[in-house]
Amino acid sequence: MKKTYTMLVQNKPGCLDRIAGITRRYGWNIMSMVAAETPDTKVTRITISLECDKFCEWPDEAISKLGFVISMDVCEDEAYSFHEVLVARGSRKSFGTLLDSADRISEESGDECTVWWLGEDDYITGLEIKLNNIQEIKAVRSGPMALKR
Repeated sequence: MKKTYTMLVQNKPGCLDRIAGITRRYGWNIMSMVAAETPDTKVTRITISLECDKFCEWPDEAISKLGFVISMDVCEDEAYSFHEVLVARGSRKSFGTLLDSADRISEESGDECTVWWLGEDDYITGLEIKLNNIQEIKAVRSGPMALKR
């Protein structure tokens, strides 16, 4: 079973470590965890995707004991939009026609460029497979980010 949560937390040292500690305590596997800035520098948005055997609900008492969680939502598919970012770096020539589908391209020195794509899991996975077959390109993906519709 896979479950995705999004939460707003106080931007304090040790926050991610304590969240990871809870997942370890309950035997959940973290598939991805994305932390991002918000307009308020005292608050961070975290999206975490977990894989669990059966029971995959954050116990309220465990979250309340953390003390830094401001709000948390279960990301139900129909209420949330899920996207990922794929960032790759290489020569323009090595990207070939994949550059046509890029959401953003920034020029680097010489022929090098950094390329961004934004999309849903299937789209990003397809691009990642294509890019992994090109040895001259280094690519990384963010993991799912959830936004309430």
